[in-house]
Amino acid sequence: MNFAGVSVTAVSGPRGASAGRNHAVNKAPSTVDFLLFPNDTSWFPPDFVKTFKAQAISGSAGALTVIDELGPKFLLPPPGTPIDKKNVWQVIEPGLFIGHETFLHLGGFDESIGTGAVTPWQSGEGTELLLRWMKLPSVGPFEWCDYPQVFGISDPKGLTKSERRVKLRAYARGYGRLLVVGEFGPVQCLKALLGGASFGLRKGHPYTVGDGLFVLLGRMEGLMGTLFSAGSVTQAVNR
Repeated sequence: MNFAGVSVTAVSGPRGASAGRNHAVNKAPSTVDFLLFPNDTSWFPPDFVKTFKAQAISGSAGALTVIDELGPKFLLPPPGTPIDKKNVWQVIEPGLFIGHETFLHLGGFDESIGTGAVTPWQSGEGTELLLRWMKLPSVGPFEWCDYPQVFGISDPKGLTKSERRVKLRAYARGYGRLLVVGEFGPVQCLKALLGGASFGLRKGHPYTVGDGLFVLLGRMEGLMGTLFSAGSVTQAVNR
């Protein structure tokens, strides 16, 4: 199909966003230069492709600002800033772009993690991919791009309080697990726990103080590699 001058092909694949994205890339023609990974709620301005193509990109990966009704998800570092284990967390999947050949060389996303995966670790696939990218030789600079921008909706939008807390805990599990497998160290792990406990206070509306407990629990589960209660809901969203 053709949408706004862009050819769109629908594909179906195995369970999970990571597996689905890998499956889609495997169906992409070899002429594709860069890959982007929007969510099902992402949308792009009409001049997105034109603006993206106008960027002087010399590296094989980069990030765009993602904006929802609450504002930018993260404020990206200035262009030219090297990516490292501190600012890699500021890249989220809808804002990530990576060279087609580089993605294939890396083997794509880890299908055992991320939204919808069969494991409890329901986030972190983009960060994990970039941690592997950072170890590659001769990948060029990481491109922090002010424009174009990607738009979408906030994480809790349309969810009940119970659904929101399930999602927060599931995402937090993935975050905590990646801290361990990514060897971020005890100081970063402690900061993650403190940040989880204060999540509701730091984020404000629509989050509440009580939401921090679920983020804390999820991060602890991820750090310890286990679920605290049998039968816990592991999928971030089920609707």
